Amino acid sequence: MWATTLDDFHSLALSVTRRLVQTTLFISMSRIRAKSELRPETRNIVRKRDVEAAVASLGLSHNANDLWRKSARRLRLNVYENPPTRGDEEEEEEEPMTYEEVEAELSNEEPARAKSEDSDVERVKLEARSTDEVDDSAVDDDSDSPGKPKDEEERAVNREINEVLWYSAAGIRDLQSTRRALKLRIETERRQERHADAVDEYASYTAETDMWELLQKAPPAQRPRTVPNPARMALQRSNLDVESLYAMNRTWADGLEYQAEWETLHRPVEPVNHDTEDDDN
Repeated sequence: MWATTLDDFHSLALSVTRRLVQTTLFISMSRIRAKSELRPETRNIVRKRDVEAAVASLGLSHNANDLWRKSARRLRLNVYENPPTRGDEEEEEEEPMTYEEVEAELSNEEPARAKSEDSDVERVKLEARSTDEVDDSAVDDDSDSPGKPKDEEERAVNREINEVLWYSAAGIRDLQSTRRALKLRIETERRQERHADAVDEYASYTAETDMWELLQKAPPAQRPRTVPNPARMALQRSNLDVESLYAMNRTWADGLEYQAEWETLHRPVEPVNHDTEDDDN
């Protein structure tokens, strides 16, 4: 395994790099093609945000230092400071390094600071995702606090806003008014998606219940006794319709000019006298 480790790693790195380059070129070409319709002076340049969008679309991490540092712990690998040789097999086997020592060695820090580093990395990630200023107490809150679902929903909305502003082909300006309008729109869409999911879940639950009653059997798995009916839930409706946001041009036929094939002939069609044909016969 030692003889092929570098070859395997080289093949893996080459495959990931090739996929990243291809995805980056595809995203940049799509952005340039869409943006050229609005701005003909758009240059054919691959920008940093194209690479960031490609990394996000492939599900890769923007910073893999923490991933590689914890690879030994995640894969349950035994790491030795001095790799054993064949002559050492008969002698006493050296104890492998602890995971804390391996992570400290990869991060060039002391083992005592390895645990505190994890919390610092997580705190930086949370602060980078949020677009608004947050207090230090909000970052260090307990994970079981009542506000956790709301905070996660807020972070999900902010991620969608950043995706629209940073990776949009139209190049929307990142202004406070734009963020406010996008936030209201995204929150409304997410509420509608949750309501649609509740409708699907209730319909599936009702159909499954009717099926088991028809078969006169008990379900094999534990099922919830009741599922809330979404029809009794308050549904928030929007004052805007789809036509006002995305014009679908339903009146396209009003401006269409059509000519039949006989109207495009160079000379008029001579009328046929059926009475004359009958007399000749």
